[in-house]
Amino acid sequence: MATILIIEDEKAIQSNIQEILELEDFEVLTADNGKAGVAIALSFLPDLIVCDISMPEMTGYEVLSALREHPDTIQTPFIFLSAMATKTDLRKGMSLGADDYLTKPFTTVELREAIESRLEKQAKMKERYAQALAEAQNIQSGGVTTISTQSDRNNAVGVIKPTGVLDITNCGLLRAEIVESVNAGCRNILVDCQNLTFMDSSALATLVLASQKVREANGKLSICSIDNQIKMLFTLSSMDDIFEIYADSEEFYAN
Repeated sequence: MATILIIEDEKAIQSNIQEILELEDFEVLTADNGKAGVAIALSFLPDLIVCDISMPEMTGYEVLSALREHPDTIQTPFIFLSAMATKTDLRKGMSLGADDYLTKPFTTVELREAIESRLEKQAKMKERYAQALAEAQNIQSGGVTTISTQSDRNNAVGVIKPTGVLDITNCGLLRAEIVESVNAGCRNILVDCQNLTFMDSSALATLVLASQKVREANGKLSICSIDNQIKMLFTLSSMDDIFEIYADSEEFYAN
């Protein structure tokens, strides 16, 4: 049975959710604040997280940002639970990679349906992801990625072209190339995935971290020419809206 982490500072609400989920035969972990929640999530790697927004130590937004930057939790389904329900709140949560948003007060049925829906989606996507990995490994042996970098349009754009399989063994090279491009003065970074046969969650986490470096330099990181496997990874990780994605480099330059 799936393990669910509840991050909620109001004890009564936390206990209520825990009781509901345990009656559904879920294994439940709890945290009283955001900082503890991040530590528990990284230690136990739950199958799903239900998290309040307004909490001491770290807000729910900060919790989600921290977990989406780590390769072990970048794909973990994340449901916000909060009394705040404005469009701005919803948009902010979803832009950070949240999967759902439950507004207090909520019913037992709403909670159960949200959790079951996200776990079912996660299971299907993981199955497809595993199939894509197996296919990529049959095509590309060794898992070694070659990354070439070029500056374009008078050094305004840094174009990075990974080739082959981009996974935990070599994704650090991608981040280094992005940082080097930024340090060289490029404020627009394009990662062209045309010749990339597979990307794993570690590489995606690397892109998230690298994008922060680009934003700190008042720049923008974009991605183009992704295939169905990489699209699936973005969807699985709720990262569809984190990056600007273009069909190809021609579309990137047109915009």
